[in-house]
Amino acid sequence: MLKLNLQFKLSVLFILLSVCVLCLSSYFIYQKAIVEQKGQLSSRLLGLAKLSSMLIDAKTHSQIKPQRDSQGTVYYKEIEATLKRIRDTDAIVDSVYTMVKSDRENIWLFVVDSGDRQRGNVAYCGEPYDVSAFNEMKRAFFGPSVDRELTEDKWGVWLSGYAPIVNNIARRWR
Repeated sequence: MLKLNLQFKLSVLFILLSVCVLCLSSYFIYQKAIVEQKGQLSSRLLGLAKLSSMLIDAKTHSQIKPQRDSQGTVYYKEIEATLKRIRDTDAIVDSVYTMVKSDRENIWLFVVDSGDRQRGNVAYCGEPYDVSAFNEMKRAFFGPSVDRELTEDKWGVWLSGYAPIVNNIARRWR
């Protein structure tokens, strides 16, 4: 039987400890990088949501009734064109849409949807959407917000930014 000397055993132990320390360090650096990237993405989405809400004319938007036959109106087409331009300006944006509250609690209605970039899915005007699971979305009527975590709905998994559409007088975000 081969006897291993002390120097060899210490070398193996040192290598194993080094590998463990390297793995732990890599894990923590990776986690820190993920948190940092998520923060940067959230900030970017928040800025895009704020800017987008400023590009939508509140007066024109208020002329659109949340019902399917509104999709043929000039008001709808004007807002839809604006939303498509917003969607197409940045590769991280997959879709841009507007919603209004309905008479039912936690049920909102789509007004205009740009359609998503990847699959071409479009929510029709007046389509109901249950927002009960989306706290950041519910805050959007009071000011800009962004999802804290990825959210999932029938269209996919998203990290979204939200902002209310307001008239020019009410815009006071910093």
